[in-house]
This record gives sequence, structure tokens and C-alpha cells, in this order.
Amino acid sequence: MTEEHDEMPDDNIGARARTAVGWRALSQFSSQGITIVTSIILARLLMPDDFGIIGMAGIVTGLAGVFRDLGFGQALVQRPELGEEHKRAAFWVTLIMAGLLYGGVYLVAPYAGEYFRDERMVPVLRIMALSFLIAPFGVVPRSLLQRELDFKRPFIAGLAATIVYGGVGITSAVLGYGYWSLVWALLASSAVGTVAICIITRYAPPLIPSLRGARDLVAFGGGVTGVSLLNYVATRVDYLVIGRLLSASALGLYTKAYQLITYPLGLLAGTFYPVLFPSFSRLKDDLPRTRAAFARTLTLLSVVGFPPLALLAVCAPELIPLVLGEQWRPAVLPVQILVPAGMIKILGNPGGALVKAQGRVYSEMWRQGVRAGLLTVGSWIGAQQGIEDVCIAILCVGVVGFSLSAQLVHSCTGFGALHYARAVRGPVVVSIGAGAAAMGVRMIANAAGIPMAWTLVATLVTGAVAIAAIAWLTPCPELRDTRAEMLRMVRQGMTTLTRT
Repeated sequence: MTEEHDEMPDDNIGARARTAVGWRALSQFSSQGITIVTSIILARLLMPDDFGIIGMAGIVTGLAGVFRDLGFGQALVQRPELGEEHKRAAFWVTLIMAGLLYGGVYLVAPYAGEYFRDERMVPVLRIMALSFLIAPFGVVPRSLLQRELDFKRPFIAGLAATIVYGGVGITSAVLGYGYWSLVWALLASSAVGTVAICIITRYAPPLIPSLRGARDLVAFGGGVTGVSLLNYVATRVDYLVIGRLLSASALGLYTKAYQLITYPLGLLAGTFYPVLFPSFSRLKDDLPRTRAAFARTLTLLSVVGFPPLALLAVCAPELIPLVLGEQWRPAVLPVQILVPAGMIKILGNPGGALVKAQGRVYSEMWRQGVRAGLLTVGSWIGAQQGIEDVCIAILCVGVVGFSLSAQLVHSCTGFGALHYARAVRGPVVVSIGAGAAAMGVRMIANAAGIPMAWTLVATLVTGAVAIAAIAWLTPCPELRDTRAEMLRMVRQGMTTLTRT
């Protein structure tokens, strides 16, 4: 692999970050577009029960995956000075962990089947866990590219993996393989993405085992792993509870509802988070610049993420049955309840990158532990009534979790409640105004007996026009600065593409 730049001049971070965001945006929009189309087609070909069984298996593999690289990948990004021994140690540690994790999941599979009261879990888990043996070969090259803020090459690998996922999944579903379609798609995507990143970066894994340098990575990596574990519990314990107390079908409905409200977050997090972490790491000793960059980031993320979620809440009764099929109609109310939780997650996500860049991973860990505990209790109580009550618990815990995260951000940088309010006031005004306009049109269309499809079109068009008009006319300096920043990123992205 080409030699990475260990030192990035501080005065060059902004320009490199904008270029990196451009590539990440291109990657996320293309991948998310393909993923959304794939998800819609698979949702119409498969049943909620098929997605539920994969959701159950994904809880186990996801939990095991937290320990996949012991945080060494992120340690490679955060460490000020990086040597060859650190890269070699990172590869061999992740490879050893991959073998241990696969063996562990293989042995645990029967017990997982008993817990979820579904024997299909055993073979599905054992096949899905093969992805652990593939992943180690991509950890080091991806981390080094992230460290360099080079997201052009990962874009190509990620796009190939996304296309393969859709092709394999849809083909298998058409051939009648049911939930196995999703298993084959996940494995094929993982294999293609890893092979592609190794080829593109010309990365050759070291053949001679070496753990020298692991000691320099383990302290930070251990903290990252602890935070990831507690964050995983906090974001997946609801799946665990629903799968145990309700059914695979209920879990499938809940999974789809949660997936819909996290599409904007996934797009934004995938675009900005890999850039924010290395950028904040370079600025960690310059708190005024850190606070200014963090405020701009919050405004940008919320102005892009809040309005679509507001429209989703309004349009869900028509959007879900028309696009996904009538079998998904019970997911409408959960989606509407979870929309504010999605907005909270958009605000909380960049705080994780900032805290990690400041090296406060252990402070973040106990806050994630509190959130995980509250979510466990709330989900268990809510599941006694149904998935709607679980969604209410998710929303309440999200408010508490964001409060804890914001307090830690304040203790690290001095960025407080007034800073948050100033950063998001414009996007909130845009979202409320657009949502109200869309709701008015929807109510008129329903009262007039207009067909559901035309009601959906009218509502979405009205909402989109309202978003553009209110965002342009609102006299808010943060919105004005964000528009200028977005135009700069677009221009720089177009320049980068034309030079490629």
C-alpha cells in the first residue's frame, strides 16, 4: 500500500476534510440509493418473518463483531505517530480475534436458537459468522485510508460491495430462497468489499506473525471496544427483547421501522463520521476551532437530516403500504413514534467522534452503560404491550442518552446547551414549517377522497418545496453559512471529479 501521511498540517485540514466529505457523500448517496432500491424490492419479495430471523441472527453476530478488531483500527487513525509494527500488530490481532469469534459463534448458535425459540437460527448464525474470517484483511487498509482522509478508494470498494449485495439478494429471493437470500447477500458483499479494498490499495497482509506494537494500541483500542460494546447493547437490546418476548414477524416490522428512520442518519453518519474523527483528532488541542467546527457540523447534519424525517412522519401512512407492500402497514405508527428519536440520534452522533478524538473514551463508556441499562428496562416493559410501546421507550431513553452525551461534550470542549440551540434553531424551523405544510395538503387530499398514490405525491412535493423555500428565506446566520459550506463542498467535489 502507498505510504500514508502521518502528519496533516492543521491549516490544510478544512480543505482536505471538504474533499473527503465530497467523496464520502458520493459514496453514501450512491450506496444508499442502491440499498434503498434493494430494500424495497426485497421487502416486496420477502415477508416480515424473513427479515425477523436475520434480525435475530444479526443481534448475535453484531455483538460478537464488537470485538472483531479490539478497537485497533480506530487506534491506527487516532495515534499521532504510526510505525510499521503497529500495522502488523493490528492485522494479526484482528486475525486471531476472527478465529476466536467464529468458533465462539459456532458453539453458541444452538443456545441462541433456544433463546429465540427458533431452530432456524443455528445454521443461519454459523453461515453468517463466516464474515468474521473475511473482515481482518480489510481493517488495516481502511484505517490507513481514513487516517489520510482518503475516501476516494474506499468509495469504489464500497460501491462494488453494495451492488453485489443487491444482485445476490434479489436474485436469490426471486429463486425462492427466502431468508437465505439475505444471508448470501451479506456474505457476498463482505467478501467483495474486502477483496476490492485490498486490490485497490495494493495491501498485502504480513505473512510473518507479529504482535510488536500492540501495546501502543491496546489502551485506546480497549476503550473504543468498551464504548462500542455498550453502544451496541444500547442500540440492539430492543431487538433482543422483541425477538424473545414477541415473534420474528414483530421483530421484522420493528426492524423495518427502525431502518426507515435511520436512513438519514446512516447517510449522514457514513458521510461525515469517518471524516470528523480524524479531523477532530488533529484539532483536539485547539478548542475554539473545535467548537466552531462542531457547531457547523451540527447545523449541516440537522438541516440535511431533520426535514426528511419530518416528511416521513407525515407521509408514513401512504408511503409504507404503497412502496413496501400492505404486509408492512403495521410499521406505520412505530415509524412515526421513532422519528423524533432519529432526530436525536443525528444530533448525538458527531459528539461521539468529538469525544473519541479528545481521548475521553472511558468517560463515554460509563454513559453508554447507563443508556444501555435504561434501554433494557424500558424495552422489557414496553414489549409487554407491543412494539409501539418499545418505540416510546426508545424515544425516552434517547433523550436521556443525548443529555449525557451533550454533558460530556461540554466537559471536553465547553460546547454547551446554548451552542446546541443556536446550531439547530434553523433546521428545526425548516422541519416544523415543511411538516405543517405537508400535513395540511395531506389532510385536504384525504378529505377530498384523492387516491392514496396521488396523496403521497402531493404531500412529498409540497414538503420538498416548503423545505427549499423556508431554508432560503429564514433569516438565520447558521443556515446562510451552511448553504455556503454546502456550495463549497459541491464545487470542490465537482473539481475533484473532473480532475479524476
